[in-house]
Amino acid sequence: MDKKIIIVVVAILILAFFAYTSFEKPQIVGGDKDVHGCIGSAGYSWCEAKQKCLRVWEENCTITKACTEEAKLCPDGSAVGRIGPDCEFAPCPA
Repeated sequence: MDKKIIIVVVAILILAFFAYTSFEKPQIVGGDKDVHGCIGSAGYSWCEAKQKCLRVWEENCTITKACTEEAKLCPDGSAVGRIGPDCEFAPCPA
């Protein structure tokens, strides 16, 4: 009699284990990080130029360089400032 009870209990435990593991566990929202840690479902992607995760509709993935506010005097007496992207002086007027 005791063997039958043990067999029934073991069988119930095995069935319960397989029933539990057969259910698909829900995916956690935000649990889809890429190799850089960016969460794609939240709209983040890796920006190599800035070395961070960002949303392209919130922030550009380009580095803007601010030029210094210097002036160069031209031979005609006018002055020109620096322009991007390399912050070289603009050409003097002819």
